[in-house]
Amino acid sequence: MVSLNESDFNRLRNSMRYFWLVVLIVFSSLTSLRAETARMTVLMNAMEMDGLLDTMHLEHIALADELEAELFPGRGGAEWNKELSALYDPKGMRATLSTEFDGQINEPLYDAALAFFQSDLGQKIVLAENSTREAMLEPEMDAAANDNMMTVAEEDPARFALIEEMVEKGDLIENNVTSGLNANFSFYKGIIDGNGFPYEVSEDEALAETWAGADGMRAETKVWLYSYFTLAYSTLSQDELREYIDFTTSPSGKRLNRVFFDSFDKLFVDLSYATGRAVARRMAGNEI
Repeated sequence: MVSLNESDFNRLRNSMRYFWLVVLIVFSSLTSLRAETARMTVLMNAMEMDGLLDTMHLEHIALADELEAELFPGRGGAEWNKELSALYDPKGMRATLSTEFDGQINEPLYDAALAFFQSDLGQKIVLAENSTREAMLEPEMDAAANDNMMTVAEEDPARFALIEEMVEKGDLIENNVTSGLNANFSFYKGIIDGNGFPYEVSEDEALAETWAGADGMRAETKVWLYSYFTLAYSTLSQDELREYIDFTTSPSGKRLNRVFFDSFDKLFVDLSYATGRAVARRMAGNEI
């Protein structure tokens, strides 16, 4: 058994950092999917899911050049961008999520979720979340969101305390770190199964390398989430923010968040593996 050499380890760790950052969850399909049911169409439209998935698609397109530069310089080009774009097609991601949601959301939970997301406050929140996430694709806006977070923490501690409460009660940092680690390991496994390295790498080694990045991932996730939420909810009054926290920490809200995390986690584990296989072909010089 040959261990992952230091040069490949550093390149892969850098690429994995890029990769998990785009898997952060605020709340061509790889599996056989049912047609979207009418009730899921209503709920996903109320949640403005298309806006979120469009932004996630853009995040992964932005990732293409970074993966190529780190792992297979000069062997990507337009075909690589086209392949990654197809993998993270918003319609395919929606179909996968719709199937997952439909199997996990019972009628009482559906009714509670729809009542909230169709309300004026629910719409205000999801539209603000989507527009903020899209804006933070730009490095300048991402930096500005971080500056804004620090300003609010210093100048409006009562508002910032509400953001902290929402993050802590929802266990959002650890949930996102878990999803990021799962995606990274799946990405890594895709490269291994696709024979991207010129030597054997075991799953145990892959798992160890994945876990080695956990602390750094946790620190960056914390900064990103607080920056994102502080900016996204800047238009909410403190009463509105309290109402939202009350919903997310209610039994229905907690169950809904669990469904969201589990469904997105499954989606990105599958997509991460497929991305790793596509990367492996190019690392090995077998691109199609």
